[in-house]
This record gives sequence, C-alpha cells and structure tokens, in this order.
Amino acid sequence: MRLPSAVEDSKHIYLFKKKKKKKKKRKKKKKKKKEKKKKKKKKKKKKKKKKKKKKKKKAHQIFDASLEHDGEGGLRVNTEAYKTWSDGAGYAKPSESAQPVMPETLSQVTLTSLSTSVWQPLVIDLTSTSDQSPVTSRSAQA
Repeated sequence: MRLPSAVEDSKHIYLFKKKKKKKKKRKKKKKKKKEKKKKKKKKKKKKKKKKKKKKKKKAHQIFDASLEHDGEGGLRVNTEAYKTWSDGAGYAKPSESAQPVMPETLSQVTLTSLSTSVWQPLVIDLTSTSDQSPVTSRSAQA
C-alpha cells in the first residue's frame, strides 16, 4: 500500500520530494558578493586618503605664522599676515598701538590675551614659589 505523500520517480518511490541541486549556484553567488564587498572596501579606503590630503590649516596655526620676533627677545604682530587671518576667521583686528611688553627678567613671560576689540598684554611672574597658580596682572600701557 502506498503512502499518500509518496512521489514516483521512474522506478523508485520516494517518501519525500527530491531536493534540487542549487547548493553550488548559491555558493558561487556568495563568492561574487564577497568579491564585490572587497572591491567596495578598497574604493572607500582610497577616498579617505584623498580627504586627508585636502585638510585646511586651522586658524591658530595661521595666526602663529603672523607673529614674528622683534630682535630683542619679544614678539610683534605682522599686520599683513594678521589681516589675512582675521578676515578668514572673522575676529576683530588688534589696534596698532597695543604691543607686547618686554619682560623685565628672564623669569617673566609676556603673553597677549584676545579681547573682542583690543589685544592687551599680560605678564605672568614665574618666580612665585607658592603652591597656587602664578598671579596674572594686566600691565600698564607702555
């Protein structure tokens, strides 16, 4: 007596339907997909390298180039270089009268602080031996 789910195939009787041989085709498709992925990854890496070459200079790097030595151990602002920096970054231009104050001793360092309107010199005394941070004071205009 035959089972109702049986399928005849020429001489043999199978209880289940034969599976079609599609395994090889599937494997080939997977290999193709992997190759495509590898190609895409390589292209992405090349694009990243190009982006690194196109990096622009940051504003503070450009401004550092606009400071020059005055020959006496101090710094002064190169006005032509600063104009290009201020136009690009959108900061206010310093007044021409404000210049860094020369240090009285080697232990003092002159810094310029950026105010929205004027550059004002700062003097920091590094000789203080207390545990607190060095005291900053605005020096008188020289």
